[in-house]
This record gives sequence, structure tokens and C-alpha cells, in this order.
Amino acid sequence: MAVFDALPVFRLGVLTCLKDNGFEAETPDDVLRWTEVQDRAVALLSVCEPPDWDLLADLCHRRVEVVVIALLDEPTVPAYLRALSAGAAAVVPRAATPKALRDAVEAVLDGTVILPVTVLRAMASQLSAASTTPTGDPPTPAEIDWLRQLVQGSTVAQVAKRAGYSERMMFRLLHDIYERLGTSNRTEALIRARDRGWI
Repeated sequence: MAVFDALPVFRLGVLTCLKDNGFEAETPDDVLRWTEVQDRAVALLSVCEPPDWDLLADLCHRRVEVVVIALLDEPTVPAYLRALSAGAAAVVPRAATPKALRDAVEAVLDGTVILPVTVLRAMASQLSAASTTPTGDPPTPAEIDWLRQLVQGSTVAQVAKRAGYSERMMFRLLHDIYERLGTSNRTEALIRARDRGWI
């Protein structure tokens, strides 16, 4: 687990909070280089300036084993939605309490997420509007099985191994499913598949 923020004092505070709650964490200088040497990693990334959004998207799509928790400087509903669409597994206000941060990290490690009700309502509204839009072909039985495995907590690497594909190929296949479902990320695709009764 690693913490990335422009302010050294903030990094130290988050690091101390994580260590006080039993999490091993570090504060390497280069987030992208750090992910290259991790088998499975959790990165807490502060998003304060426009370049941080690019870094968030790059980090989320660089390697599928990297789980990113975005720490938003301005935790508005659109910012939450943008971070989740970029691939963040969870979003927490940068000014969150130590307990809220710990709860968010524990939820992500358990394969769940904690979000404000206003964000969930906005997501539901977007999905409802999108569900009236025609989409591509429905998932095949094998693809539905992959989605079901993801819902049950499997990683993309585990799904790929079971299906006999490379991890990179599985990432592409899943991305194709997300597009056919008219969604932009895994969370939306799984919600859509559940609403359609496929999983």
C-alpha cells in the first residue's frame, strides 16, 4: 500500500493513520514506477490539480492489479463520478477523518466500497438513463460467468487464468463487454448486468 500526495506533511499523516490501523504503507516518490514492482497493490492518490486526474486515469489503466483509492480535494458528486469512471476503486474526501479513511481502505480490501448516498443516486440515475439506450449484443454465457466471478471478488488475473487467457487479453475482453453494455467501467457494467438479471 502506498500514499501519493504533493504535500509531505499530508503524506506522513495518512501514512501514520494507516499504520495506526494495522496497514503497512509507504510513500515512494514515483507512483507509476512503484506499481511496476508490485504484484498486487493499493495506492491512495490525492487528486487536487488537473494533472492529478491524468495520473489517476493512467494509474488505473496501467496495471489491472493496482487498486486506486482517490482522495478528492473537492469531493463533489461530479468529482466522485469522474474518479470512479477513471477507474478508482473507491473515493474518499481528502479531508476525511482517520476512521473514514480506515473504513474505506478496509472496504476496498474486502471487495466493497463506501459511497455517499448522493453519489449512488447520481450513478443510479445515469444507469437508468443509459438502460433505455440500445446496447450491443448481450454477453455470452462465458462472459456472464466472467462478470459473475468479478462480482464474487475474483481479480481479473484470476478470471483470466481460469478462462485460459493472458491477463492483458482478459482486460481487453472485459473492456469490450463494458462497451457493449453501454458502460464505461467495471462497476457500471456489473450493476447493469445485475439489473438485467444476468448475474
